[in-house]
Amino acid sequence: FDFDTALARAQDTWEAEMSAIKFSGGSYEQKRVMATALYHALLMPNTFSDADGSYVGYDKQVHKASGFTYYSNFSLWDTYRSLHSLLALIKPEYQRDMVQSLALKARQGGFLPRWDLAIGETNVMIGTPADIVVAETYLKGITDFDVEIAYEAGKKAATEPAPEGSQFALREGIQDYLTFGYLPYDHEVSGTVSRTLEYAIADAALARLAKALGKTEDFQMFAKNSKNYENLWDNATGYFRPRLADGSFAEPFDPLQVELSNGKGYVEGNALQYLWLVPQDPYRLMKLLGGQTVMAERLNAFFEGAVAEREAYMLEKHDPLWYFLNQPQSYWHGNEPDIHAAYLFLQAGRPDLTQKWVRWIMENLYHDTPDGLPGNDDAGTMSAWFIFSAMGFFPVF
Repeated sequence: FDFDTALARAQDTWEAEMSAIKFSGGSYEQKRVMATALYHALLMPNTFSDADGSYVGYDKQVHKASGFTYYSNFSLWDTYRSLHSLLALIKPEYQRDMVQSLALKARQGGFLPRWDLAIGETNVMIGTPADIVVAETYLKGITDFDVEIAYEAGKKAATEPAPEGSQFALREGIQDYLTFGYLPYDHEVSGTVSRTLEYAIADAALARLAKALGKTEDFQMFAKNSKNYENLWDNATGYFRPRLADGSFAEPFDPLQVELSNGKGYVEGNALQYLWLVPQDPYRLMKLLGGQTVMAERLNAFFEGAVAEREAYMLEKHDPLWYFLNQPQSYWHGNEPDIHAAYLFLQAGRPDLTQKWVRWIMENLYHDTPDGLPGNDDAGTMSAWFIFSAMGFFPVF
């Protein structure tokens, strides 16, 4: 072992990886933030196959990855929103191997993972975000993986409950979702609004993938289900609200309450933040809100609230970690469900406000210091958002 040789090899390897994007301009701090973000974006998921390609699969058996790298540790509820979109763009060979790994997990374990760790599923967070990652990857031209296996696993989770004793939680309350078109607040499953919205996004992804694969009946079914978010829309309050099995809305309702009845309504957020979680159908969301003007006004107020909160809690209390440790009552960049919201001004006819608020987030919530992220980076999700925004665009569905 020669230290200098190993060091040089490591430096050359990372130099090649970091050359995926070349950037110039900006301040020294901005360049450091950008470089750090790119480094973070390339850390997860993790290589799980050994030097000879062998790995332990979801069936607890040893397999061999031939012609690709097998990955594990997918934080999919987080990373479907930005990281995998970025990897498909700047590292398509990595993204291909990652979706092939997801397909093999489905073959060996029966279903696609949500948040896998090593050789098992943790069932952390909600929804079936792997459907979205697989569909986006295929539709963007990365097609040389076992897409049929991945698609059938996604379809099974979207139409059937997980088998008894399965390690996968999958779509909790799927029978209710298919029966009512939403998850009833007075039934067993928690986070009913959040889960319904996430299921609808995954259904939209499966619909588009089904269409690309020539599965017409499946396309029609999933396209219909992707509209289920509308079943929780309350025109009187202008929010997606928890709804009971009899069709009435749960009372009392406070859109600023973090979690209604111990998490029955929302997951890691409130009604303000989940209002914008319809990336698959932003123009319909705009119509529900009352049109372009109303959408732009409500979005702008949403972000202005974030400015006021940041000043009140971070500046007056001199606590830079507040934004990470607490639940904001407006735009919350430190968590995932609303991180695309600034880009919805484009549909609302106000690209100038997208520019304004994206720049505000980049300048105020990212720094080259130990507290330089507005929350957990969530396996590269926050960093991928910064990279896209520095390049001037973002992958809203």
